[in-house]
Formats: sequence, C-alpha cells, structure tokens
Amino acid sequence: MQTDTEKAAKYRSFRQERLAYWDAFAQTFDRWRRPRAYYQRRLAEVYSLLIPPGSRVLEIGCGQGDLLAALKPAYGVGIDFCPAMIERARGRHPELEFLEADAHEFELHQAFDYVVCSDLVNDLFDVQQVLENIARHCHPGTRVILNAYNRLWEIPRRIAEMFGLAKKQLTQNWLAPGDVANLLYLADLEVIHQ
Repeated sequence: MQTDTEKAAKYRSFRQERLAYWDAFAQTFDRWRRPRAYYQRRLAEVYSLLIPPGSRVLEIGCGQGDLLAALKPAYGVGIDFCPAMIERARGRHPELEFLEADAHEFELHQAFDYVVCSDLVNDLFDVQQVLENIARHCHPGTRVILNAYNRLWEIPRRIAEMFGLAKKQLTQNWLAPGDVANLLYLADLEVIHQ
C-alpha cells in the first residue's frame, strides 16, 4: 500500500506531464481543429439535446470553452487546469466565466443545474476524488453528464495518431461503463441513463 507522500509525488508527476501535454496542445490547437471538427460539432449537438438553454452549467475540463458556449447557459463556468486553454477560452467566450483550477481540488461554493465532463474521466489521476468534488457542486436536481472514449476506440485512435490525424494521447484510464457507474455510486451520484 502506498503512503500519502508517495501518492502525492505520483500525482505531482502525473499533473506536470498532463499540464505540459495540454499546454503544447493549446499552442498547436488550430492544427488539430479540422480533424476534430465533426466530433466537436456532434458533442455540441448531443449535449444541447440534454441541456436546455438558460441553465446554470459547469464544465470540468472545458478546454477553450466551445462546448460550454454551444449550450447557451444563463450562467456558465468552465474550469481547466491548463492556463493556456483558459486564456483561449476567455478570449473566445468573454460572456462566460473561466477559471484555472484542477478538477481534483476546485471549490466554487455554489451548485449548478448541469455539470458537463466531456472526455475527462479517462484523463484523470483519481476519478473517484473528482466525482466526489463534483457532487459538492450539485443540488438535488443537478444532472451530471459525461462522455468518454470507449476502449473499442483505442486501436483506431492509435492508427489515427500514427498517420498524424490525431494528436498522440497520454496513457488513459479506459474505464468501462460499469466502472463509471460504480464510481458515480460511490460519489453518491445516481445513474439515471447510460
């Protein structure tokens, strides 16, 4: 069993690696815009069907804020731990609030109608800790909506990376739907639809 000190050291290393990756991604974002365009549009369409305009929406791991903006919230907050992404988001969507914060540790002292976690859970150090943190930002009617790559996409994704059609990803969690459902349950979040 690892000590708290060992876990903290592993987390610092994990966070530094992820921060360097996402900072580099932000610097080259426009290069990857076209290959990702269909997927990003499709995400916005699906989330727009689930979240009515005019809601209070929190997006964890918001990147440059395009998905949050597409949801047309009355009050929208996006958090990301990458300063370069937050800077891009603020420039692109000044009507929304963007905060540099780590999903594992943020505290906003408010609740939201919807919490969005798009392509986030596979890229976290401690999924359980993040879900418990999200639960603190929910009221009884809050809906947490998340999507994640299915493990079936791992090989096609690697092939796309080999041909330069996708940016190489860091090691992922590749959680099965049942794993995510169990982690949500442990965070006292009920699965309504899968």
